[in-house]
Amino acid sequence: IPLTINTQKWDMNEFITTILKKELGFERPTILIDGDIIYEEGEGADEETYRQNLVKKLDKLPCGGIKHGTVVQIEDFSQDLEVDVCVTHQETFEVEEGDDETKKYVIGGEKPVAKKEEEKTDAKPAAKENGASAEDDDDDVCIVTDTDKEDKKPAAKRKAENDGNGEGSA
Repeated sequence: IPLTINTQKWDMNEFITTILKKELGFERPTILIDGDIIYEEGEGADEETYRQNLVKKLDKLPCGGIKHGTVVQIEDFSQDLEVDVCVTHQETFEVEEGDDETKKYVIGGEKPVAKKEEEKTDAKPAAKENGASAEDDDDDVCIVTDTDKEDKKPAAKRKAENDGNGEGSA
């Protein structure tokens, strides 16, 4: 998802509250830059460790920060939702009188949609019906049989030759 924002004016808390939760619908986001977690919420999350990042400006975050060209991975395991946000830094935006230019942003593309509970549960019974689970998808067995008549003739001919010589019989 493309996001245009002033990365020098927004702090992490504003980014999470306004963009991720309000606009994109995340409930318990985990935020990663280059595979490293810079913030996480939710069950089993070590929120204390990442709380210090909430007050930092986006461009001052760990792992190089969120700057022009940064791809931020957002995951929400409570909703089975995962999105890559491609950030473009922009310092000035067109604003109407009274609006705060530093808090403007533009989100492009389609907003992510969490999988519905029905979709999550429907997939499991379908996998059980055919005797495989979703985790077992890479171990299919393929049996190849040769039904070409020409290939059978030489084998039959050899057997007849062996029988005629007395070598093939017991």
